[in-house]
Amino acid sequence: PPSSNWKIVTANTEHTRAIYNVKKIGYVAGIKVRAYMTPLHQTQCCNCQRLGHAAISCHYPVQCRRCSGNHILENCTYEDKGDIKCVNCARP
Repeated sequence: PPSSNWKIVTANTEHTRAIYNVKKIGYVAGIKVRAYMTPLHQTQCCNCQRLGHAAISCHYPVQCRRCSGNHILENCTYEDKGDIKCVNCARP
């Protein structure tokens, strides 16, 4: 289903701030426009381990969160030798 939330990025000018007064788009009434609020926590995908999206909308290849291999965690055969690194930054 389509999302009812949209993020629109514009310059912060008097002209663009007028968007906060929008109450209707076409035949759709009850529109609420507000300033973007940064989430308190970061979403991490369980499929590719990248930040900023969830597995349900992921289009990246599978990456194991334990060993960075191209398989899901449940199929990982890596034996922990203490040399695990972050999937995203390659740091321990």
